[in-house]
Amino acid sequence: MAAVSEVQVTIRRKQANAGRGAPRSVVLRLNEGASRKRPDLASNSTDQASPPTVATVLTAKEQLARQIGEPVEQIRLILAGRVLDDSTTLEALQLGATTTLHAFVCELDDGQPCGQLRSGKLRLRCETCKSDAVLVKEEPSSWNDVLTSKRIRIDCSDCVSDSPAFAEFFFKCVLCGSIAPPLQQVRANTSHAECCVCGEVLNPAINFLCPLSPLHICCLDCFVAYAGCCLEDRRFQLRDGAGYTIGCPMAGCAGMIVDGHHFHLLGDTHYDLYQHQAAEILVLGDGAGVFCPRVGCGAAFFLDAVDDAGAVNGVALCPECGLTFCRECHQETTVKCQCDQSAGRQNNEAVGCSSEVGADGDLMRSLTTIGATCKKCPRCKVPTERNSGCAHLSCRQCGAQWCWLCETLWTDECQWNHWFD
Repeated sequence: MAAVSEVQVTIRRKQANAGRGAPRSVVLRLNEGASRKRPDLASNSTDQASPPTVATVLTAKEQLARQIGEPVEQIRLILAGRVLDDSTTLEALQLGATTTLHAFVCELDDGQPCGQLRSGKLRLRCETCKSDAVLVKEEPSSWNDVLTSKRIRIDCSDCVSDSPAFAEFFFKCVLCGSIAPPLQQVRANTSHAECCVCGEVLNPAINFLCPLSPLHICCLDCFVAYAGCCLEDRRFQLRDGAGYTIGCPMAGCAGMIVDGHHFHLLGDTHYDLYQHQAAEILVLGDGAGVFCPRVGCGAAFFLDAVDDAGAVNGVALCPECGLTFCRECHQETTVKCQCDQSAGRQNNEAVGCSSEVGADGDLMRSLTTIGATCKKCPRCKVPTERNSGCAHLSCRQCGAQWCWLCETLWTDECQWNHWFD
């Protein structure tokens, strides 16, 4: 194919907060600066021309940047749906007289994710080598083929492995281009169903995948408010197949959020809190985890069966704030604790460490008051006061459901015998 000197380029501006702008077309002159003369220092002659420069995508972007007055770093050239690499030669692209290149001027902030709920572009690549130079042997027939690995076989031109190659599907944000997980429960409200919280008909909405009909949906604003309150009140629960999540706001419904990525809708601050709480629940669920008793810390961590401090004097060290406390009664101390944890719990007495109680009368009086009015959560040992309500308590620190009278985790026996005591 004969080389062309000009090619049509359609330019779109892709702004961080405004999406795609209106397109405009320019003619890109590919031969500009391809051959220039330079003086021959040996013969003092200026008749010899320099070797022709190999035109690449980068040189084309530089010429286009001069024509339209935009930074070359923000220009992306696209041919047949693929972003062209800067090192690719124009000859290898086999551009014709009727070929049209697409250029995007991307005004983004350092390539950072936009952090917004947006539509996504479905893309695929080789699951093994991540190359996009693949040929699909069969098309996906359902969303399960897209969301489940090793369902669609491909031929990968870059993969050196002899084992069968499979497609890996992923989604890219239409605004910032970053790869993001799909939110399967954010769906178009095609049935015009009312939000189960506010009663408005809004689109899109959260579908809680309720097993019974009618399905319960929740508008995005109500979902953010509902999930945020549940997070702050530690009403999230561990559920099989879904992890640390919340259920449908409708009473008695078994629907839930099955993918934790949906909680990105709450914002970065709440999502960090969600991850922190989920890690704490994992630590406590193992049976060897504790909460730091210091007010304002509350870090959850594992207590080794034998460690440098505990093997000698029964003292635990918080890795976050550095507090040392008794492994049994969770009172702050730096020496071996003389407490009788089991006796103190049975008699509801103030449980403290002898080295500190005798040294500070105010501390002793404080411990006495706490021992007289509070009971410890059976899971995280935080002192808890009940000022009203039934005997069924929910710990604000670890989320444990426990009985005020039995001082154990809540059971059916507790509910039948003394729920209202």
